[in-house]
Amino acid sequence: MIKNYDTKYLLFKISFILLCVGTLCDTMLFTNLNFGFFHINIETPKTVLLIYIGVFFLITDYKFSDAFDKIYKKFVLFVILIFLSALLSSVMSTEKEKAFKTLFNYLSYFVCLLITLKHLKQFNQAGNFILKSFLVINFLLAVSCILDFYIQQFNQFLIDHFGHNELKHSFFKMNGEMILRPSGLTSDTNLTAFSIAVSLVLVILNYSKFKNKILIWVFILCSGFAFGMLSSRSAQIIILLSGILFIIFKKVNYKTILQIVIVFFVVQLATPQTIARIQQFFSKEAMEEEATYGRSMIWRGAWLAFQENKVIGLGPGVFFNKSIDYISRTMDKAKFDTLEKSQYNPHNIFLVFLSEQGIIGAIIFLSLLIFLLNYFVRQKKYLSLIFLLCILIVSSLSNYAPYFKYYLIICLVIYSLDKQNYQLKENAVNA
Repeated sequence: MIKNYDTKYLLFKISFILLCVGTLCDTMLFTNLNFGFFHINIETPKTVLLIYIGVFFLITDYKFSDAFDKIYKKFVLFVILIFLSALLSSVMSTEKEKAFKTLFNYLSYFVCLLITLKHLKQFNQAGNFILKSFLVINFLLAVSCILDFYIQQFNQFLIDHFGHNELKHSFFKMNGEMILRPSGLTSDTNLTAFSIAVSLVLVILNYSKFKNKILIWVFILCSGFAFGMLSSRSAQIIILLSGILFIIFKKVNYKTILQIVIVFFVVQLATPQTIARIQQFFSKEAMEEEATYGRSMIWRGAWLAFQENKVIGLGPGVFFNKSIDYISRTMDKAKFDTLEKSQYNPHNIFLVFLSEQGIIGAIIFLSLLIFLLNYFVRQKKYLSLIFLLCILIVSSLSNYAPYFKYYLIICLVIYSLDKQNYQLKENAVNA
């Protein structure tokens, strides 16, 4: 094990940045390592995950007992029970390969969370570094969204190498024209919006601690403009909800909240996607189409999957493979035949557990939520409560939770920053 503290901290910082940036592309970039006698071809997220775990063995004593208090140990116990439920569902699944692959994905990033919590205990400034790194990554993410929309070559590069959806998969119609909803470096528009929304909430919380306000306002303007092109309603909700709760619980000066939120939303009016979204609210046809063919269509299919597999579910991630069949059985055949046949995840974290892990997994998950909510309220950890509510709101409306690796990274960041109440420590706060 490396002994020098500064060297160990440097290795942690490098490995954490690699983990976050390498996971942005989810599964689309591949790393080829060819040494003549040794050749391996693995996905970029797996590469950086292995690096992060490998660095951990170089710079720590492997002991986790000092990193967790009693509450964190109970949290870990609940998660282990969820994994055991997922394992049972995977063993009994008709599509074991998909189920075990998804389970391994969950387990891998949970290990990364445990490692990160250990690093927070080991390095005094690790929390500050995680928070500021997350803001920088989201600034780059916002810039990539702008380039994605305005520069065709960059858009094609993302389609070819970053799993970016083509125009037909994420767009608005305005005056007969298809308008792309860019996703930037991630492969899901709403996931990008969630990430930017969380970063903005962190900026609001720490605004008074940043010395370089010019950089912060550049971030707010750039991310606000990019957010307008994403036009994600669930992400908009968590920004507004967080702002209101910050005021109610007196966590941030209300003038600061109003200034940042108003500027963030006003700049969105300069984007065609926001204008198209506003027009949708006044279009009876668009609203009826969404009510019939949008999330409700997918939710009905996921509910049917649960009804037919009530105890242990289909297995982690398996609903995606069978979604077309389940959705088709909840719709009029003539209407279904007119739709493009795309596979979907359940678009709701509660339906994820019901359809894929059955009653067993859902009960454990709900027990975990009740435990956390009760603890946060009793201990008056209102910021933790707010961030948990934000995750639940977005995860109840999204396609990516909990399947996309970068979503798990966002959750890792949120849970890790709970250790220091989502605040920058005073001894190193230069923006």
